[in-house]
Amino acid sequence: MKRFFLFAYFAVAGSPTIAQIQYGTVGVVYYTKDKIVMATDSRGLVVGNTTPDDSVCKIAAPYGKVVFVSSHAMAYRNSGYFDLVQPWSNIEEIHRAYDTASPLFSTNHDRIVGTAIEWGKSISSHFQSLLLWHSEKVIDAARKGNGVLTRAMIGGLDDNGTLILLQAIITFQEGILANVSSTVQILNCPRSYCAIGEIEVEQEFVNLTSKRAKKEAKKWKLPKKSKPEDYDILRTMRLVELTIQYHGDDVGGRIDAVQMDRDGSVRWFAIKENCAKD
Repeated sequence: MKRFFLFAYFAVAGSPTIAQIQYGTVGVVYYTKDKIVMATDSRGLVVGNTTPDDSVCKIAAPYGKVVFVSSHAMAYRNSGYFDLVQPWSNIEEIHRAYDTASPLFSTNHDRIVGTAIEWGKSISSHFQSLLLWHSEKVIDAARKGNGVLTRAMIGGLDDNGTLILLQAIITFQEGILANVSSTVQILNCPRSYCAIGEIEVEQEFVNLTSKRAKKEAKKWKLPKKSKPEDYDILRTMRLVELTIQYHGDDVGGRIDAVQMDRDGSVRWFAIKENCAKD
C-alpha cells in the first residue's frame, strides 16, 4: 500500500499537466539619445490557474551594465522530480547571458549585442527542451503570442557614449520542430515609445487614436512633489498603468521602472521588494 502511495505521488509530481509556463505582461520602453526607461507590470498567469501572481520580476539590470525587460512567456516551472525540463526564467537567463558573454568581448557594444544573442540562444534552448517533453506547452504559448514565444528589449551604453537598444525574439511555428531566435537593433521608437506584450492600450495612448487618449494627453501632469526630471519615467509608468486599467486581467500588480542615462548610470525608480536590482 505504501508503495502505491509513493507511486501515485511521483506520477502526479511528474505529470505534464502541472508543468507551467508563466506568461503575460506589458513592457513599455522610452528610448532617446539621452535615456532608456523601462516600465512593466508585475502579473504572471498560468494556463488553468485563475489566481494571478503579482510578484513577478520582469525588469533586470545585470551589474548596472544593461537594462532588460521581457514579455509573453517569462518563466517555466517544472512539474517535479520526474520532469526532465529544468525550470528557468527570463530574468535569471539575462544574468547568465551577461556572465557568459561579457568576458568574450573587449567593447561595450559587443558585450551588449553578445548578451542579447546569448540570452536568445539560452531561452531558445530551453524551449527546444520543452518542445521535446511538453510540446503542448510550447504550442499553447505560441498561440497566445501569435507565433511569438517570448520577446525582450535589451539596452546599454555603446563605447562612443551612445545608448543602444536591441530586441530579441523567440518564435515558433506549428508543424516545424524547432524555434527561431533573432536579435535586431532598434534604431528608434515611434514618438520615443516602444512596447512589448499587450501593446494595444499603449499604442492607443501614445498615438492618441481615441477620445480617452486625447483627454488623457490634455489632463495628465506630473504628480505632486515629483521632480521635473522624472517626467519621462513617470509618463512611461503611466502608460503601463493605463494598460492595467483598460486592457484586462492578464496585466496588473505594482509597476517597476528603471532608467539608464547617457552616462551609463542606472537608476531604479520603482522596484518590488522581492526583485533584485542587479
